[in-house]
Amino acid sequence: MSYDLEVRPFSRIGKLLLMLNFLVLFTIVLMAVGYYFILPDRVPVHYDVSGNPTSYGDKILLVYTSLGFMIAPIVIIVVTLFRFKLINKYPYLINLPAFMMHLRELSRDQRSIMVNMVFEIILAVGFIMGFGMLLMEYVMFESAINPAISQFIGYFVLLFVFMTVISVAIAIYMYKRIYDRLKSVIG
Repeated sequence: MSYDLEVRPFSRIGKLLLMLNFLVLFTIVLMAVGYYFILPDRVPVHYDVSGNPTSYGDKILLVYTSLGFMIAPIVIIVVTLFRFKLINKYPYLINLPAFMMHLRELSRDQRSIMVNMVFEIILAVGFIMGFGMLLMEYVMFESAINPAISQFIGYFVLLFVFMTVISVAIAIYMYKRIYDRLKSVIG
């Protein structure tokens, strides 16, 4: 079952969001490499609720953790770059039943436009989440160098959770708008 989508480039906003996701990915790597050379050999790797270190480890553990932050941006970028191939060949991977159910009712060009709109939302959420991970990485490295910062780690975790909730809420709202537009186009 194919949706016969023609490959269509992103709008300016989509291109900007894709570049921002690449920038976040690049910055995560750059920060991990840069901080590796200035971190002490033993760094705090766990904190209690008050921000006091409870265990220590080798600095490479922080670098591995920060490199783990790369997984989500990489997945988002790869899926976005191959979006048309994925939907044409494996449509069940895009689990938006209401959207996919009506997609065939559109012209070939309109299908591609709608798919790009959906993936622009994915890129926006990916950027917000990636930026949050970048903040977490920064705080993680800085608290290893300056213990006074560690007392604020809990606030950054809450900020990250808040950013996640807000970005998901905005994504749901935007998906609803796309679905409403889809319904208005097909009548």
